[in-house]
Amino acid sequence: MPAMWKEIISPHREGHFNGYKKKWSRILIPIITVSLVLLMPPLVPEAKAETRVTITVAAGGVACGAYFFLFMHTLTMSYSNEH
Repeated sequence: MPAMWKEIISPHREGHFNGYKKKWSRILIPIITVSLVLLMPPLVPEAKAETRVTITVAAGGVACGAYFFLFMHTLTMSYSNEH
């Protein structure tokens, strides 16, 4: 694995990604999710209700997946510290 990727995904190192960019991504993911959920139905007025629900669920799933991918190591570490 390249050294750059080890720095990004390593749960034990506090690299640049784990500091400054983590704060911004924690802010941007909810903003993007809320904006997708609120803006997609008005932008597609001819879509049926099922399509709007599907778009909303897909946007939420993508945001949750991105959050867990980026911050999985913090969830694992917080769980191990509690027990």
